Amino acid sequence: MKGLIYNDETILPDDIDLSEAYLSNKSVSNSFSSDKIAKQVKSPLLEALERINFETEFYPGLTREEIDEIAQDIPFTFPEELYELYQWHNGVKERKGWDYCFAGTSEFLSLQEAIDFTRVIAEGEYNEDSWKPNYFFAFAEGTDNGYLYVLTIDKEKATVLDYCPDSMIATSIEFSSITQMMLEKAFWQKADFSEANLAGVDLNGFYLRNIKFNGSNFEKANLSKADLEGAVLKGANLKDANLYQAKITNTDFTDAIFCNTIMPNGSIRNN
Repeated sequence: MKGLIYNDETILPDDIDLSEAYLSNKSVSNSFSSDKIAKQVKSPLLEALERINFETEFYPGLTREEIDEIAQDIPFTFPEELYELYQWHNGVKERKGWDYCFAGTSEFLSLQEAIDFTRVIAEGEYNEDSWKPNYFFAFAEGTDNGYLYVLTIDKEKATVLDYCPDSMIATSIEFSSITQMMLEKAFWQKADFSEANLAGVDLNGFYLRNIKFNGSNFEKANLSKADLEGAVLKGANLKDANLYQAKITNTDFTDAIFCNTIMPNGSIRNN
């Protein structure tokens, strides 16, 4: 049943292969639990992390229970993508400098290192008006002259901000989430995103030229102003996706699914 487009009316028996299926996370029949479905679908963050060519070694990932134990004294609750990140790996083993940074000029710290680093910054000399109690430094400087990335934690996601260590001030929003940050790195490497779950992702203005998205799920994704010239979206699910002002010259939409899809000219397409 690979490639199945799952919706509210689909009745699913037990013990079937749902790998690579599109699942809407809506109501399911009593014969197939939503928990069972969720385990077979990767998040967009994991889709990105597993496609990036990292030229570095990582520590093994933590369990959810280990994350909760290590982070029990921090004054906020982790959003799901931070759990996913530390379950994937618990930081880099060795910092190798500019050409090998995890993201931008920053390296990925282990959870304990991140907590300790955040505490050092918080207790140092800083502008009290600019410091926020929900700041968290999962990514530290990987070079001698780069800004840090500081995460602003809320219940849903971790917004990624540039942070100047000299002035102790967060200067601007760099990415709306860790997921968006890692997707940009993967797209920059021209990774193949065929059969990927990219439901709900914010790719507004992203450069996606010539990338393969065969059979990928873009349900409710924001692709407005994205550059999709030459991209391949054969069989992609674009239900409720936003393509307003996207560049689609030579984009291959063969067999793509359009349902309540906002097209580049603002029209709605269904077929």
